[in-house]
Amino acid sequence: MPGGIALARRHGTEVAKVGHGHTDGKWYNLLEEFNVCKADDQLSADQARILKQFGQRLAQFRVRLLARWSKKKGFEPIDGGAE
Repeated sequence: MPGGIALARRHGTEVAKVGHGHTDGKWYNLLEEFNVCKADDQLSADQARILKQFGQRLAQFRVRLLARWSKKKGFEPIDGGAE
């Protein structure tokens, strides 16, 4: 995250928990640039909230459909699977 930006206090609480910046009561000021996480690290709940606040999505969720069921035809496998 870049330094020198101010967050509303309610959004700065997660940043405060990881120890960067200070508050003046209403705003939470980031004093310096810092890394929220590194590749392949397990995220804490606070780190995940920080990334979410800044719109950083790190995971993809995919479902591969292997079969379907209908009242008329019953169970039908899907060739190759569909995403």
